[in-house]
Amino acid sequence: MAHWMRRPEREHAELVCIYRNLDEILVHMAQDFLRDAGIDAFIFDAETSRMLGIVRGRAAVPPRLMVYADRAEEARKVLKALKFR
Repeated sequence: MAHWMRRPEREHAELVCIYRNLDEILVHMAQDFLRDAGIDAFIFDAETSRMLGIVRGRAAVPPRLMVYADRAEEARKVLKALKFR
């Protein structure tokens, strides 16, 4: 979601990491599944991974999938049901 589209009431809300994986594609898939479930999800560190390079076909720094703290438990349940670990 573009920064100008963020809801004002969420501007200072806490984000928590609910998933990380060295395979960036899996992180993007998890983000798509959460968004389909109506949960805002953001990927952190994807650019860091690209800047530091790829090790054996995977990112050197695992991208993190972040959600608002008040939706974290629900997001974890969605990903667990889809077998994301």
